[in-house]
Amino acid sequence: MRILYVCPYPFLPIRGGGTLRSYHLLNQLGRFHEVHLVIPQREVELRRGMEGCAVPQNIAVYSTVDRPSPRSLFDLLPRRMGAALHYRWLRRSWRGPAEATMLRAYHLLGEVLRRTSINVVIFNEIATMQAAPLVARIAPRTCRIVDMHNVNHRLARRMPPGDGAPLRRRRAWEKECQRLLAVEQNLGRSVKAFFACSEDDRRLLESCSGIKGFSIPNGVDTKRFQLARASQRERTQQLLFCGSLTYAPNFEGLSWFAGEVWPTLRKESPGLRLAVVGRCGQSGKIPGLANDDRVRFVGEVADVQPFYREAAVAICPIRAGSGTRLKILEAMSIGTPVVSTRIGAEGIEAGGGEHLLLADEPAEFAAAIKRLLNEPVLFHRLQANARKLVETRYDWDVVGALVDQALSNLLKGSEAVQALQTPLDARARALGAPGSRPQPFALL
Repeated sequence: MRILYVCPYPFLPIRGGGTLRSYHLLNQLGRFHEVHLVIPQREVELRRGMEGCAVPQNIAVYSTVDRPSPRSLFDLLPRRMGAALHYRWLRRSWRGPAEATMLRAYHLLGEVLRRTSINVVIFNEIATMQAAPLVARIAPRTCRIVDMHNVNHRLARRMPPGDGAPLRRRRAWEKECQRLLAVEQNLGRSVKAFFACSEDDRRLLESCSGIKGFSIPNGVDTKRFQLARASQRERTQQLLFCGSLTYAPNFEGLSWFAGEVWPTLRKESPGLRLAVVGRCGQSGKIPGLANDDRVRFVGEVADVQPFYREAAVAICPIRAGSGTRLKILEAMSIGTPVVSTRIGAEGIEAGGGEHLLLADEPAEFAAAIKRLLNEPVLFHRLQANARKLVETRYDWDVVGALVDQALSNLLKGSEAVQALQTPLDARARALGAPGSRPQPFALL
């Protein structure tokens, strides 16, 4: 197949679960198919690579930074007005706010679709799906898919304002929840199918959108995150929380742990230490941790592996969110047992007591951590079972095979596949002269 992959953000260096998923799915697509990437990052950065990650040479890169959109008559208007009108012209619709991602990428999307017989377009997250009407006009027989990293309306619903929040804020939150639900209910207007991070997400999105979904889980590079067999690691008294505190569910989860769980552990286990790895811009706002000499806020790091190898237990006290937590898969791969809430482990086919320990109440969470620190047999059993699970179910090569199977099932006998048999010059004649549609008011 010939696939056009549209990404709304740079993904190298990898920072966070979204960029990690995007990078590895792109590479997996490149294993099986001809892939064209449109992205707002310089090609030289993607090819050179960062921290051991690079875009393979067999993937064609179209950078909106290297090749910005040409000037048009819309640029003669005030900036915001010109952008808003240009966006609506391209979409042929007055609905919704203007989306800058589409404005920066539309000329490259048009170029790829005209020059190449693309039969699959994958929009990475909802932001890039705004370009779907343009894609439908230029190449109507392409199969359009959106990769949903989260169920956004559920993510928003799980993060309500506090009880003391002003009425205006509560109304704004309710309105945003309804807006996100409406967007996901109308996915079928823009795409034929979607990828979801878990079976639970897939079922929920299918029920509200009415279109076909495929469960494409997050994964882990098990060759890079190799099992660390430190015989006495369970006795190091080191806990690890890995995640950016700029992400609301991470911040809320660590705040809950600091207020409800950490005081008990601190009192009963004087030697216990906690390391927090990830963007820590809000660390000073977490009472009970900010000035604690047993807590180390490490910040962003190029490689999280040394911290997993040092830790006896990885904690995931997440009580909101959607999708799946890559931090749990990484910990499992490297052999660091996990204690998580049920929402934190949501979407991962792991059994409580078999691959990790699950606890939602503060006392249960603290007790689970102490069990792993005091019961070596349990520690090593979870370690072995979790590693086997990620090798067989969540290695990125396994996930890549699922993506390839999903695409084959979706496109079997479809017009998108038949379009590969249509000569390119015939498609060009049907669409009109190159450059005539996406840039109707080009100055040059």
